[in-house]
Amino acid sequence: AGEEVYMSGGGGGADEWVLQQIPPACRGEYFVVGNEVRPNLRYDSDLFALDVVSTTERTVLFLRYKPALDEQVVDAVSASGKLVAYDYRRCLHLQTDWGPGEVMLLWPADWSVRVDGETIAVLDGTGQVVARMGDEVRLRGRAIPHDADVAIYRQLIDELPGDCIGASWLVDGAD
Repeated sequence: AGEEVYMSGGGGGADEWVLQQIPPACRGEYFVVGNEVRPNLRYDSDLFALDVVSTTERTVLFLRYKPALDEQVVDAVSASGKLVAYDYRRCLHLQTDWGPGEVMLLWPADWSVRVDGETIAVLDGTGQVVARMGDEVRLRGRAIPHDADVAIYRQLIDELPGDCIGASWLVDGAD
């Protein structure tokens, strides 16, 4: 009780027989749980470290990649876009005009995040602010293959918070 979990499944109605089994006080909207239930916020991943930071407006999940992930992603690229997070997708994303439209960002191990007034600021390894939420940024990094046949991608989606799953990118620096 009290632990944030990730569940597969979906909403749906219950048939009459099922409704008869449910006490009247418990009737309402239902979520039918699928075959996957796991903790949503993993603090023991071999691939990333997780920090949770909150302003009065929102909570953001800040993921820093570890060597086990860093060593397996090699194709360097640059990308520009707006640094965003949403109430329903709390990881920091780069909102772009290309490809998937947005990519979830994993940051270098020595980078950090802090509350800066009413927004979130990302700091590089020297403690300098690289960007704040809502800023247009240009980042250097590497795309993680978005392919279920790639073992590192399968491991990553098994460990990421549910609201962070999707196209993912390792940040190497900012321009």
